[in-house]
Amino acid sequence: MRTKIPCSGEKKNGIRTMGSQQRRAASEAATTTSLRFWTRSTT
Repeated sequence: MRTKIPCSGEKKNGIRTMGSQQRRAASEAATTTSLRFWTRSTT
């Protein structure tokens, strides 16, 4: 898993980075939530 830590150059394309990071976080959260829910309902 690669994690890009924003440095001084974050302001330049911070919006784009934020968007992709937020999107990834959202999809990850959705996957985790659905997976947990599915596991709970199955078990």
